Amino acid sequence: MSLQVLQSVDQFEQALQSGQPVVLYKHSSTCPFSSRAQVEIERLEWADDPQVFTVTVQQNRALSTELAERLHIEHQTPQAVVFIDGKPVFQGWRDEITTDAIRRAASSPAPSA
Repeated sequence: MSLQVLQSVDQFEQALQSGQPVVLYKHSSTCPFSSRAQVEIERLEWADDPQVFTVTVQQNRALSTELAERLHIEHQTPQAVVFIDGKPVFQGWRDEITTDAIRRAASSPAPSA
């Protein structure tokens, strides 16, 4: 697993097409809830953990907004969304963002079409 700073929606859409579980983690650099969630995200260090793309909202609000609109996901901060086969299978906010919850979602069966 690795954390990667997301630069564009196109970059994220390419990751969604990889066939692997992908996590979108949007957070604030000043929020205490984001600080706690960040610890959980950073624990995703196993080789089979999903790729995590991060967006710091204050640094890239336009990207955060565009992602919410194009992926049809309501914006929250901090927020972790796990995608399998391009579809969201988990959306966690604040204390719902845990290493275990993300791992469970990433290993769940792909959603039906």
